[in-house]
Amino acid sequence: MKAYEDFISTLEVAKTTGYDVFTIRRYAKTGKLKMYRPGPKSPMRFKRSEVEEFMKPKPPEENLPYSNMRKGKAIWNRIQSRLTVEEKAKIAESSFKTTGLYLKTMRELEKKYPAATNNES
Repeated sequence: MKAYEDFISTLEVAKTTGYDVFTIRRYAKTGKLKMYRPGPKSPMRFKRSEVEEFMKPKPPEENLPYSNMRKGKAIWNRIQSRLTVEEKAKIAESSFKTTGLYLKTMRELEKKYPAATNNES
């Protein structure tokens, strides 16, 4: 196999991954997917092995803000009917600041209302 056969075009990456061509270009420009250019005005090329690695499922990270928001929402669904107006206002205020504070507030309320957390949604 020749060296240039290991590289694929943006269109081929898009077809392989199922993403739009513009998404692939954005991933390349932001560094999410490594690209190669033989010359300054050459089209983007991608190593086939790196695209295959990119396609592999990644394990979820517990500390991602989205993950924290999902945990907070699950707690919210279990205890929302028992909260006072002030507690609901505190949650709304904290959720706009950071997801970490939001999750902390939800955990505090979960401790305050332990009976509500036994009922998994």
